[in-house]
Amino acid sequence: MITPSIDPVTMLLTMAPLLVLYVFSIGLAKIGKWQFAKSMAVE
Repeated sequence: MITPSIDPVTMLLTMAPLLVLYVFSIGLAKIGKWQFAKSMAVE
């Protein structure tokens, strides 16, 4: 397991997957908001 320490390489290896998940979750939220608005406009 990679644990955060002072060296920059370990911090980057810890940050990269978290950043990917963060951006992915924002994209999913935007898609969900768009689909919700689309379904409300139809009714």
